[in-house]
Amino acid sequence: HEARAYSKILNKVKDELPKSLTLNELIQELHNAFNTDIVDIDHVQKLMASYRSNPLDWKKYAKFDRY
Repeated sequence: HEARAYSKILNKVKDELPKSLTLNELIQELHNAFNTDIVDIDHVQKLMASYRSNPLDWKKYAKFDRY
């Protein structure tokens, strides 16, 4: 019975996801997805697939070396 309730909640959350996530939204959604004892790998894969990389998101992490 608990699994059904979890499944209903998860399906509702899945339906509410935007089609394209920003990096910050992806990070938040991944934190939410892994903040439970039961991790739905399909949901995690959908989150990852919904992220569209933007170079501006990664700019603060990029370290360029001229040499």
